[in-house]
Amino acid sequence: MLQSLSIRPLVPVMGGDPCSHSRLEPVADILTSPDSHKGINATVHVYFRQSADQAQPLQERTPDYSFRCTFAELKKLRSQIQSSVGRGGHCVHCKRVATYMAYCWERPRLLAPSWQGGMTLQMDPLTSFLNQLLCFAGAEDHPEFAAIVARFMQPRDEV
Repeated sequence: MLQSLSIRPLVPVMGGDPCSHSRLEPVADILTSPDSHKGINATVHVYFRQSADQAQPLQERTPDYSFRCTFAELKKLRSQIQSSVGRGGHCVHCKRVATYMAYCWERPRLLAPSWQGGMTLQMDPLTSFLNQLLCFAGAEDHPEFAAIVARFMQPRDEV
């Protein structure tokens, strides 16, 4: 027997990754720029999110703070996160973070050979990596993971 379509409730159609529909919005946006200081470095620029009526493109704003980040600090961040989410694989959120970390780090996405013979950090993958970590760290039921990311994002020496 056919049912009338007018009786059925409307189901919202959402595009994009279904895993992100319940994800909280991060409080900041991050841009990175190359830093030619000794070693493999980047400068991380943090822009706190404004209200919708004050929205400006990030390129037109000045960062709220910036700090220098070394590749060693990124590796330390990675190991802290992997030990935090790896030992518990107890929920979908942890598995998603662990999969994302493997995707970014097990293939040479963040590092590329430089024309001087060394290695350089790739800014676009690094920017998306840090922004994605902020999205993942918004979950209230993972305070340890959120604390690791928050500690990394603290202002340090001014650039």
